[in-house]
Amino acid sequence: RDLLFFINVFGWTMATKDYPENPARPFITYEDFQDEAFLEIAAAIGDHDLGLPKSRDMGASWMCLCVMVWMFIFRRDQSFLLASWREEAVDINGDMDTLMEKIWWFLNQLPIFLIPKKVKRTSMLIRSPENNCVFTGTATTDSIGVGGRRTAIFLDEVGRMKNSDTIIADTRDVTNTRLVNSTPNGRTGVGKGFFDFVSNDEQRSIFMHWSDHPLKNKGMYYLEEDGTRVNVEKWNWREHYDRKRLTFTGIKIRSEWYDAQCKKDKNNPRKIAENLDLD
Repeated sequence: RDLLFFINVFGWTMATKDYPENPARPFITYEDFQDEAFLEIAAAIGDHDLGLPKSRDMGASWMCLCVMVWMFIFRRDQSFLLASWREEAVDINGDMDTLMEKIWWFLNQLPIFLIPKKVKRTSMLIRSPENNCVFTGTATTDSIGVGGRRTAIFLDEVGRMKNSDTIIADTRDVTNTRLVNSTPNGRTGVGKGFFDFVSNDEQRSIFMHWSDHPLKNKGMYYLEEDGTRVNVEKWNWREHYDRKRLTFTGIKIRSEWYDAQCKKDKNNPRKIAENLDLD
C-alpha cells in the first residue's frame, strides 16, 4: 500500500529506445527527482491541480499512470479520465505508445494477488467491478469531461492540444485534480493553454528538467561568453530559470547527453528549446 514500495517492488516500464533487446524493465525510481514527483502526484489527486512541464524522456506520463493504477488497485470508486493531443495516442490495442495500453500492460505485469478480480478492457475503457474503479479514454474535443465527475483527469502533451485553453477551462469543475503534462510549445498558438496554466503563480507544478536525471546529467558543463568550457558537478537549474516566462535567463547547462540530443535535432533552436530546455 506504500506507493514507492509498490512501484519499486512490483512496477515495470517499457524502455524500447534505451534497451531495444530487452525493453521491459523494472521501474526502479531515481531517488531524487522521481521519488519526490511520485509523492507530489499522489498528494495532488483529490486535492488540487498539478502542472508537469518537462523535458522529453523524463518518464512523467508513466509516473502519472502508475500513481493512478496504484489507486485503481488499493482504493474504491476511483474514476480517471485520460486524454492526449490526439485520439490515437489514447488507446490502440497493442500499441505501447498509447495511454490505455500502458495501463493494461502494467496491470498484466503484476502478480495475480495484486490485480483486482475480473478487470475488463474494451475500447477507451478499463474497469474493475471488484472495487468500482475505472479508466476512461477520450478524444480531445472542446467538451471533454463536461457533465461528469472524476477523481482526476490526466491531460497528456497539452502543449500540442488544439483548443487547449478551452479544454483546460471546461474541465475545471469536473474534478479537483487535473494532471497537466507536456513539453512547452510556445506562449501563443496551440501551446498557449499549457503556457498560461503552468506560468500562473498560483498553480502548483513539478518542473522536470533533464539535468535532474542521473543518466542525462553526466559530464555537465556550460560555456562562457568567450567559449571557455566550465565543468560542473552539481547545478541547480531553478536558480537560472524564469518560471513566469518559461525560459532560462542565466547559465544554460549542457552535458554529453544534451549535446547528443542537439545533434539529433540538427541543432534546431526551437526543437532544442521545446524538447530539452523547458523553454
